[in-house]
Amino acid sequence: MPNIYIIYRAMFANDGTMHTLGGIENYILNLCDVFSQQGWHCHIVQPAKKCLA
Repeated sequence: MPNIYIIYRAMFANDGTMHTLGGIENYILNLCDVFSQQGWHCHIVQPAKKCLA
């Protein structure tokens, strides 16, 4: 399964929970759904000062 990475700077809060405020975050989640339906493995990546995992 091919991979796709979406880089967005404010998708997750400092504790690692999903932080959705409005349009762009919902667009990214819906885009991931579309990619998944087409056989892609979708990853949302965010720059951070420390590991959130």
